[in-house]
Amino acid sequence: MKTFVKADATDKANRRVLRDLTNISVRDRNRKIKFEKTPTPTKPTKEAEKLAEPKEANSECSPEFDIMDYWLNIEQQIPLWPDYMKWQPLRPSMRELLVDWIVQVHMKYRLEIEIVYRAVSLIDRFLERQSVPHTKLQLVGCAALIIACKTESQYSLPVDSIVRIASGAFTRDELIHAENVMLTQLNFQVRIPTTLQFGDHLSQNLSPGAHFYARYLMELTLQEYEFLRYRPSQIAAAAVLLGIKRQQKSPANGVVYCCEGFDENLCRYSVDGLQERLEELAARAPTKCCAVRKKYAKDLESEC
Repeated sequence: MKTFVKADATDKANRRVLRDLTNISVRDRNRKIKFEKTPTPTKPTKEAEKLAEPKEANSECSPEFDIMDYWLNIEQQIPLWPDYMKWQPLRPSMRELLVDWIVQVHMKYRLEIEIVYRAVSLIDRFLERQSVPHTKLQLVGCAALIIACKTESQYSLPVDSIVRIASGAFTRDELIHAENVMLTQLNFQVRIPTTLQFGDHLSQNLSPGAHFYARYLMELTLQEYEFLRYRPSQIAAAAVLLGIKRQQKSPANGVVYCCEGFDENLCRYSVDGLQERLEELAARAPTKCCAVRKKYAKDLESEC
C-alpha cells in the first residue's frame, strides 16, 4: 500500500497559486511591447526580371551533352583492367557461366535490365582487386546482384530468395558478409557508367528496330571476356552504328548530334575495329551460355 506524508507548514508557505506564475516579471509588466512593421514589398528591378525569365533551350548546352561528358570523364578516371584473369585462379569460361546465370535470373524474376549491366560491372571491378576461388564465384555474383538491385530498382530481391535461387550454395550470413566486402573493396563506387547507359542516350532518336538491335549487341558482349578491353562508351557507339546500318540507310539526326560529344578518335576506333568484332559475335554459333540469344530469338526472327 502507498503511504502519503502530510505537508509541513513550510511547504504550504512555499506553494504558489497557478495564477501567480507568469512569463513576465513584475518589472516588465508595465512596459509596452513594440512590434516591428513588416517591410512593404518592392517592385523587382529590370535585372531581376531578366534573370527570372526562362532561357531558350540551347543545343550546345543540352542535358544530353552534359551527362555524356560527365560519364566519359568518370570512365576515363576509373578504368577497368581488362587482363585481371591472369592473376585470378579462374577462367574466362567461368565468368561466362556466371553472367549467363545472372541473365537467366533476370528473365525468370523479370528484373530490370539495368540490374544485369550493373551486376556484371561490379563483378569485373571486384575481381580486378580481389582474388576469388572458383567455389566462391557464385557468391560474388549474388552479392553484386543484391547491390545492383538496391541501386537500380525500387524493389530488390530478398536475401533469403537469392540464397534459395543459388540452391543453398552459401548461407544468408555469408551473402551479407560478401556484400560488405565488395562495397569495401570498391570504396562504395558502384555507379560507374555502363554500356546500357551510353547506348540508351545515343539511340534516343532511333527507330525501335535499330534501338532493339543495338541493345541485343550490347547485351551479347556482357559475357564475353575479350570485350573488356573496350570501354563501355566504345561498345555502345559501335552497337548503335550497327543498329543504324541494319535498319536505316542514313544516320538519324539524333545520332549525329550525340556522337559530336564523343572524342573523334573514339568514334573512329569504334567504326573501324569494334563494329567488325560485334558482327562476328552476332554471327557466331551459339554455345551452352545462350540465355541472351534465347531472350532475343523470337523478336529477331520476326524482324527478319
